[in-house]
Amino acid sequence: MTSAPIDLRGPFLWNDPDAVSSVDGPLAGTRVAVKDLVRLAGHPTTAGTSFARWPVATEDAPVVAALRAAGAHVVGATRLHELACGVTGLNRSQGTVRNPAAPERAPGGSSSGSAAAVAAGLADLAVGTDTGGSVRIPSACCGVVGYKPARGVLPLDGVVPCAPTLDHVGLHARSVELIDRAMSALTGESSADPSIERLGVARAELDAAEEPVRDAVTAAIERLDLPTVDVALPDAATVAEATTTVLFAEFARVNADLTAEQRSLLGDDIRGRLEAGEAIDAGTHEGALARLDEIRSHVDRLLGEVDAIVLPTLPILPPTLEQADAEPIATAQALVRFTRLANASGHPAITVPLDAALPVGLQVIGPQPAVFAVARAVTQE
Repeated sequence: MTSAPIDLRGPFLWNDPDAVSSVDGPLAGTRVAVKDLVRLAGHPTTAGTSFARWPVATEDAPVVAALRAAGAHVVGATRLHELACGVTGLNRSQGTVRNPAAPERAPGGSSSGSAAAVAAGLADLAVGTDTGGSVRIPSACCGVVGYKPARGVLPLDGVVPCAPTLDHVGLHARSVELIDRAMSALTGESSADPSIERLGVARAELDAAEEPVRDAVTAAIERLDLPTVDVALPDAATVAEATTTVLFAEFARVNADLTAEQRSLLGDDIRGRLEAGEAIDAGTHEGALARLDEIRSHVDRLLGEVDAIVLPTLPILPPTLEQADAEPIATAQALVRFTRLANASGHPAITVPLDAALPVGLQVIGPQPAVFAVARAVTQE
């Protein structure tokens, strides 16, 4: 690991706080920040790197175009973990985003700038991407709401890929209501909150969390005063192995055109993931994809028995910057421990902030209407 000091920066790579929109739509007046992995007309895309790889975009990615059509205005492009393949948010190429909720702690990644822009009040809504938790992890670290819809609901066109099988476009905001309104504008679909008759609690994951996390999540579940049943999620080791294999193999494939000079400019963690992915053969990748199907079926069965599943977003409090720097592998493994499941299964998942001394998130997995209903109840919206 490089010994260069951590350079803390604001969330934006560039921003235009005075941007306005003349469109009168459901998101009129909404300030939107966009992860610099998502194409913005008139701007180059860096994907968190220090080199120019993508030309200036001639048009917005469809998700951005749809937000503009609904009346939102883009106020800037946000920083991220290099090539969106990291969850601590530490980035020595462009600077590490300062966590507005806990400045001595990592912002999470890879959508660190998007979550931080919302947490700092510099944007109302932010676009991020989530391959293994990259919307939910920084949202939990920065104390905001982060939502990953079902796989394929929001288009990935115009988004620099990380691992296409696991990639999702997601949203950050301070409220569930705004994310719900944005999703309605993006998809043209809206629905009333359903009645939650049975809530699944991922007991093993809750019990495995650090005490401050466990206490905050347990208290939130108790306040809901809903009928609960303990559920057993797919084996965590199987989820980790399958998603790591798919992620690294596909990450290496989509970045096969990197030049030797460009690779040399990447952080040690990113080069290591590229090398690991290049060593994965096609048969191993296909086997991991088959395990993702099994994981999806397992979660489908659970959601046939309960309306939604709750668990901590992270098993730990946001790591300190020093911890994330000194123990990058262990820290990353801890951060993705409870988030990768929803990428493997493709189900909607949201994180909402809880009342705690340091940021703690509660994660809800299930159909979008049920996820929003539980999330609203937790946040008392």
